[in-house]
Amino acid sequence: MELPEFVAADKIALYSSFNSEVRTGLIFKEALLHNKQVYFPRADEERKHLHFIRVLAADELRPGLYDIDEPPHYGEGEEVSVDSLDLVVMPGVAFDRFGSRIGYGKGFYDRVLEGATAFKVALAYGCQVTDQKIPMEAHDVSVDALVTESAIVRF
Repeated sequence: MELPEFVAADKIALYSSFNSEVRTGLIFKEALLHNKQVYFPRADEERKHLHFIRVLAADELRPGLYDIDEPPHYGEGEEVSVDSLDLVVMPGVAFDRFGSRIGYGKGFYDRVLEGATAFKVALAYGCQVTDQKIPMEAHDVSVDALVTESAIVRF
């Protein structure tokens, strides 16, 4: 929350924590406290696309695709284009020290963030970070920074 990109951002995309992912609840509360607009992804499995929908309170989120908490159907909340987001906080399973990440293999974030100008930051526990280069495919999107419990690494 001390990252200059977080402080300066007006529109932030967060994720709903799933399994052992770093929890984002405190970031959500801090963003709202500072009058930031916060958006959560809603997965459209048919189109393999993420829609970012504004959320004003955590209790708006409901289990959705893959049992991950999501905002209501698009059309019920304010949806924003990924191009208008200032900061995107991304989940993942594994990360390297070069900005690469491995998600759950569905490619939702890679597709929606291809060519996006938002600052992309991943949250991870140190045990999820490897010194070995994770192989990237042409469609994979790298992160601009990685935040763990003990370090901030910029790429």
